[in-house]
Amino acid sequence: IKFTWHAKADDGQLDICLVRSKNIFNRFSIVYDFLFKRKRREQWVRYDSAPEIKIHTNRKVALQVDGDPCGETSQRGTPPTIIRVVPQALNVIIPQDYDGELFSKPASNQLQAATEK
Repeated sequence: IKFTWHAKADDGQLDICLVRSKNIFNRFSIVYDFLFKRKRREQWVRYDSAPEIKIHTNRKVALQVDGDPCGETSQRGTPPTIIRVVPQALNVIIPQDYDGELFSKPASNQLQAATEK
Protein backbone atom coordinates (compact mmCIF):
# COMPACT_ATOMS: atom_id res chain seq x y z
CA ILE A 1 0.00 0.00 0.00
CA LYS A 2 1.45 3.35 -0.98
CA PHE A 3 0.60 5.93 1.67
CA THR A 4 2.90 8.71 0.50
CA TRP A 5 1.75 9.17 -3.07
CA HIS A 6 3.72 12.44 -3.45
CA ALA A 7 7.03 11.09 -2.09
CA LYS A 8 10.26 11.45 -4.06
CA ALA A 9 13.44 9.67 -3.03
CA ASP A 10 15.81 12.47 -4.07
CA ASP A 11 14.10 15.72 -3.06
CA GLY A 12 15.77 16.10 0.35
CA GLN A 13 12.42 15.95 2.16
CA LEU A 14 10.88 13.55 4.65
CA ASP A 15 7.37 12.64 3.63
CA ILE A 16 5.16 12.54 6.69
CA CYS A 17 1.98 10.53 6.58
CA LEU A 18 -0.29 10.56 9.63
CA VAL A 19 -3.24 8.20 9.29
CA ARG A 20 -6.21 9.10 11.47
CA SER A 21 -8.64 6.52 12.72
CA LYS A 22 -11.16 6.89 15.50
CA ASN A 23 -12.23 3.25 15.70
CA ILE A 24 -11.70 -0.25 14.29
CA PHE A 25 -14.46 0.17 11.67
CA ASN A 26 -12.73 3.22 10.17
CA ARG A 27 -9.52 1.21 9.87
CA PHE A 28 -11.22 -1.18 7.44
CA SER A 29 -12.38 1.78 5.35
CA ILE A 30 -8.87 3.22 5.35
CA VAL A 31 -7.33 -0.05 4.14
CA TYR A 32 -10.00 -0.39 1.44
CA ASP A 33 -9.47 3.20 0.23
CA PHE A 34 -5.71 2.75 0.04
CA LEU A 35 -5.82 -0.68 -1.63
CA PHE A 36 -8.10 0.59 -4.39
CA LYS A 37 -6.42 4.03 -4.60
CA ARG A 38 -9.67 5.82 -3.99
CA LYS A 39 -9.47 9.60 -3.93
CA ARG A 40 -11.33 9.71 -0.60
CA ARG A 41 -8.27 8.20 1.12
CA GLU A 42 -7.06 11.78 1.53
CA GLN A 43 -9.73 12.37 4.20
CA TRP A 44 -7.96 9.86 6.48
CA VAL A 45 -4.48 11.25 6.04
CA ARG A 46 -2.53 14.31 7.03
CA TYR A 47 0.32 14.57 4.57
CA ASP A 48 3.29 16.94 4.79
CA SER A 49 7.00 17.10 4.05
CA ALA A 50 10.05 18.72 5.65
CA PRO A 51 13.82 18.16 5.86
CA GLU A 52 13.52 17.55 9.62
CA ILE A 53 10.72 16.72 12.02
CA LYS A 54 10.48 16.89 15.80
CA ILE A 55 7.91 14.65 17.39
CA HIS A 56 6.39 15.42 20.79
CA THR A 57 3.95 12.90 22.28
CA ASN A 58 2.32 12.48 25.68
CA ARG A 59 3.07 8.76 25.70
CA LYS A 60 5.34 6.48 23.69
CA VAL A 61 4.09 5.86 20.16
CA ALA A 62 5.54 3.31 17.71
CA LEU A 63 7.36 4.86 14.73
CA GLN A 64 7.97 3.62 11.21
CA VAL A 65 10.50 5.10 8.81
CA ASP A 66 10.20 4.04 5.19
CA GLY A 67 7.76 1.36 6.29
CA ASP A 68 10.15 -0.22 8.78
CA PRO A 69 9.74 -0.10 12.58
CA CYS A 70 12.35 2.22 14.08
CA GLY A 71 11.43 2.47 17.76
CA GLU A 72 9.19 4.70 19.77
CA THR A 73 8.77 8.40 20.38
CA SER A 74 10.01 10.10 23.53
CA GLN A 75 7.59 10.64 26.40
CA ARG A 76 6.32 13.94 27.73
CA GLY A 77 8.97 15.85 29.65
CA THR A 78 11.88 14.45 27.63
CA PRO A 79 13.54 15.89 24.51
CA PRO A 80 11.55 15.34 21.29
CA THR A 81 12.25 12.56 18.83
CA ILE A 82 14.11 14.12 15.88
CA ILE A 83 14.27 12.61 12.40
CA ARG A 84 16.16 14.37 9.61
CA VAL A 85 17.23 13.83 6.02
CA VAL A 86 20.88 13.24 5.21
CA PRO A 87 21.09 14.37 1.56
CA GLN A 88 22.69 11.94 -0.92
CA ALA A 89 23.53 9.45 1.85
CA LEU A 90 21.95 6.49 0.06
CA ASN A 91 22.88 4.99 -3.28
CA VAL A 92 19.99 3.28 -5.04
CA ILE A 93 20.26 0.76 -7.86
CA ILE A 94 17.36 0.77 -10.31
CA PRO A 95 16.78 -0.93 -13.69
CA GLN A 96 17.83 1.11 -16.74
CA ASP A 97 14.30 1.07 -18.10
CA TYR A 98 12.73 2.32 -14.84
CA ASP A 99 10.05 4.88 -15.63
CA GLY A 100 8.35 5.24 -12.27
CA GLU A 101 7.76 8.35 -10.21
CA LEU A 102 10.08 7.63 -7.29
CA PHE A 103 12.56 10.36 -8.25
CA SER A 104 12.08 14.07 -8.88
CA LYS A 105 14.78 13.98 -11.58
CA PRO A 106 14.92 11.41 -14.39
CA ALA A 107 17.03 8.37 -13.49
CA SER A 108 19.28 9.05 -16.50
CA ASN A 109 20.28 12.41 -14.95
CA GLN A 110 21.13 10.68 -11.66
CA LEU A 111 23.29 8.12 -13.46
CA GLN A 112 25.12 10.79 -15.44
CA ALA A 113 25.83 12.84 -12.28
CA ALA A 114 27.15 9.75 -10.47
CA THR A 115 29.55 8.83 -13.28
CA GLU A 116 30.92 12.38 -13.49
CA LYS A 117 32.12 12.32 -9.85
